[in-house]
Amino acid sequence: MLDQLRQLIEANCRGDGLIGTADPDLTLFRSRKPGRWVASPPDMPLREPALCVVVAGHKAATIGTRRVAYEPGFCTVSSVELPVTNMTVDATEAEPFLGLRLSLDQSVLSELWARFTPPTLMTVPDWPVSASPLTGGIVEPLIRLLRHLDDPLDLAVIAPDTRREVIYRLMRGAHGGILAQLANRDSRLSQVMRSITHIRSTFTEPLHIAELAKMASMSTSSFHDHFKRITTMTPLQYQKQLRLHEARRLIFEGSTDAARAGFAVGYESPSQFSREYKRLFGAPPLRDATRFRQAS
Repeated sequence: MLDQLRQLIEANCRGDGLIGTADPDLTLFRSRKPGRWVASPPDMPLREPALCVVVAGHKAATIGTRRVAYEPGFCTVSSVELPVTNMTVDATEAEPFLGLRLSLDQSVLSELWARFTPPTLMTVPDWPVSASPLTGGIVEPLIRLLRHLDDPLDLAVIAPDTRREVIYRLMRGAHGGILAQLANRDSRLSQVMRSITHIRSTFTEPLHIAELAKMASMSTSSFHDHFKRITTMTPLQYQKQLRLHEARRLIFEGSTDAARAGFAVGYESPSQFSREYKRLFGAPPLRDATRFRQAS
């Protein structure tokens, strides 16, 4: 079944990189570049919740502050939007890196949460990214979902039920705990996510921890502890990464220089911006941009 999934992914890839499909929730990816350091695409943060499946090749990425490996035959579920700093793709022309990414509908998660309690509910995740071996119960509906791409009517009528089945299988398996926490609006994960949504929409503005804690319905100390446990970062560190990633995007697009990019995302000191940029991405802005263009 994994071979069928690989063949369908490759058949629907019309190039390399991140490839959109007729299903807006489904993205394919393929790379035939030799294994090398690759700067993460600046316009592709880790959007959550999502399922990532690798069927060929290997990839490692720094998500937040942790290094995560993506291996063939495994599926990874992420529940919180965390920045991807860099990645290493192991692939060749003969053996490309292949996989897919499926957005997981929050409304479907909530509906399934109301209908049954996942068996792994009591396993509260200490990290918003979980990986497990692929099972036939997950691969089979993914194969059907890819086949729906060839028929607009199937895509409109049947695909929503197929995506729902994927989420159901994930919730009944090893990812049940993390998805149940996400579906339950009263869970600590959901409470922290409300504050994350606010930070993302206002990351260029000063951070007010007391206001964020109130949004999460927690005390300031409790909010700080839960935020760090879930994201591995403090709220200030999370905001800083968002600022630096947005500045990096502006620089890589060529729409502004480093100094203006720093000011645009909330930095008042160019030297501080350059220093923190180098600390996160491993090189100052100009050298990083040059390195990214050479890698691309």
